[in-house]
Amino acid sequence: MDSQANILETLRRAKIPSRLVEDFCPVTESLDWRLSEQFWMTAGTRGFIEDTVPYASTSGGALSQDAAALLLANCQENPPVGPVVVLELCAGTGLFARLFLEAFRRLCAEAGEPFDENLVYYVTDRSPATVRQWKEFGVFDGTGTIPARGDARRPLHWETSDGLVALSRIRAVFCNYGLDSLPAAIVRQGKGGPEELCVRTHLTADEARLRRHNSPSLQEVQEKAGRLDASLFGLRSLFEIEAAFLPCKREYTMLDEALRLYGDLPRVILNHGAMECLQALVPALDPDGFMVFSDYGVRGSDAPASHSNPQEFGDSRAIGLHFPLMANFVSSLGAELESPEPSETASLHSRMLVRAGVPKTRAVFAKSFGTPRWREARVHIQAGAKEDAKRVYESALEKYPRDWSLLGEVAEFLVRQAADFEGGLELAKAALALNPWYSTWLWNVFGDAHFGLQRYVEAVEAYRLAEALSPRDVRTQLNLSYGCAALGDTEAALAAIARGFSHYEDGVYQERLRDKQQQILGALGLLRGDAEKGRERTRVRLNAC
Repeated sequence: MDSQANILETLRRAKIPSRLVEDFCPVTESLDWRLSEQFWMTAGTRGFIEDTVPYASTSGGALSQDAAALLLANCQENPPVGPVVVLELCAGTGLFARLFLEAFRRLCAEAGEPFDENLVYYVTDRSPATVRQWKEFGVFDGTGTIPARGDARRPLHWETSDGLVALSRIRAVFCNYGLDSLPAAIVRQGKGGPEELCVRTHLTADEARLRRHNSPSLQEVQEKAGRLDASLFGLRSLFEIEAAFLPCKREYTMLDEALRLYGDLPRVILNHGAMECLQALVPALDPDGFMVFSDYGVRGSDAPASHSNPQEFGDSRAIGLHFPLMANFVSSLGAELESPEPSETASLHSRMLVRAGVPKTRAVFAKSFGTPRWREARVHIQAGAKEDAKRVYESALEKYPRDWSLLGEVAEFLVRQAADFEGGLELAKAALALNPWYSTWLWNVFGDAHFGLQRYVEAVEAYRLAEALSPRDVRTQLNLSYGCAALGDTEAALAAIARGFSHYEDGVYQERLRDKQQQILGALGLLRGDAEKGRERTRVRLNAC
């Protein structure tokens, strides 16, 4: 017995060294979430350029055209008097706005309507870096938009180049992949009352990992966390997260209602930041106006618990919307949420908030807003049914000839599946005219078309432009190696391969980089062998005299 007691006492005396960086706090107040916000504030549009944050489905052009058709139908149903005020929240790249304005003007001209002449479009984002980059890139040059900065949770007050503005009688509001970035809680009904998911952050005790990342000391990491030092982005993989449901200390909007409706589920998303946004917007909408938001999230109570976890998109974090609960909240504001009629198979879901009857507006939204139209082509390509894929693309292009993501996809189809390099070049060029700022993929497709035509100088120029956008893009470095090798610049080709190896993360291109490297080294070996044989022949002939 004494021996057992001593053993137990030994365990009790043992102390586990603390590696605590931050104690328990709600998910969207945690270090990881705050770093995500810091990423957006300082990096601006970099996440889109590096293709770590999805945006093509909302900013390609098709959704802009659908939105423009919706606003036109709304204005025709109840013609506005005075300015037609449109607000876009969390605009990101700004491409949705640019392509919307182009489509709205075209549709108004075709319908013989003057509504575009009175359009006032506020394109907004919280990130000062994003707003600055819009200007640097010239995204809105010649469009007449009003770029502004502010917080979507206070969606009526914005800082423009001419000063602060307060919006009212807004005819339309658009928000794409934006509400998911606002604060939310993950809650459940506990034995003692409402509980929410909280996380505690530790620094790993794995010394090998710490050395590989050249990690500073625990104290230094704690200090960096306190001031959200940018160097923490490179240390995220060293953080160990401890999660637990703890008593809810905040009176979130709709908390009681959420638990009354869904309290039998293991966890429920409560998008209180998004609700805060809508609560401010609804009374400021024109009585005949509307809001459309497109996002991902939970559409039914049968979604698995993992759907309520924060999602990672590069250095950013987001929590999807709980669409049924959002509908309940909107109803409490005296408004309604409309859904498109077609069954939704994509991860992007659109909803329209309306206050009035507006039956024609509702009908246009329900019939054709935001439904995927060319995904089937990819299925046909995988099955080898190229003609079927071509028919799907033709139908999509007929309706959406100004969607750069569609144009680029068809260009790639022509280059890779049909060896129609001239056609691919033409479509890639059209796509880049719409989006020259954000897509390394488009510039690579443009370069691939040139490469297929054996225009290697032009191909390398295109790949260099892609590299200027995102030096860490591995596909670009692989393509550069091919282009430079075709021009006989083996040094530049091998340098591109080295950069590709240093930047790859998922290993997709690792084998191709290695194969190209071996091919170039093999060719160099043959050249050296030819040179040595030539020198040997010269020595033999000289000695034979």
